[in-house]
Amino acid sequence: MTGEGIGMRTFLILFAVYFGLSSFSAVFAGKVYIQEGKIIGLKFKADISTEMDQVPVFSEIVEVASSDTVAGIVVFQPGCKVFGDVKLKKPGHLGKPGSLRMQIDSVQSVQGKIIAIKQPLVMSIVGKSKKKKALLMLPLLGAGYFIKGEHAILKEKDKIILAKTARLEEITF
Repeated sequence: MTGEGIGMRTFLILFAVYFGLSSFSAVFAGKVYIQEGKIIGLKFKADISTEMDQVPVFSEIVEVASSDTVAGIVVFQPGCKVFGDVKLKKPGHLGKPGSLRMQIDSVQSVQGKIIAIKQPLVMSIVGKSKKKKALLMLPLLGAGYFIKGEHAILKEKDKIILAKTARLEEITF
């Protein structure tokens, strides 16, 4: 072998050792990485309905379902906050039904880091319309005007859905 070949082999060995140690040192330095596409279980704590007087606080509806670790560090556990948006539209006159739309955007880790959800999860439902009945009753002294559609109800209590993380995230602990 020539001296040049040994130098290349030494370089490759040192290169491999450096990157091998640097990946472990990130954990020891107080950092772990959540990979893009990591699956997180989310649990519904309550049903949602347009019968509610006000839009519920999102953290009262959905939470992280189970504990999850990365490199031996707990990053998610039951009760971790889930963030998103709920829009309620009450049933209206002339048989117009109620509608409900819920979007889950992100999850908070145990360490307080907000982790984005890939393609925000959207769930929506519309109540049953009573428009035909309302229009038939309209000629009777306008009685059809006061007929409302049905409420929208999203019955998901205790159901678990799966969400994926949107990108690589660094968690400092």
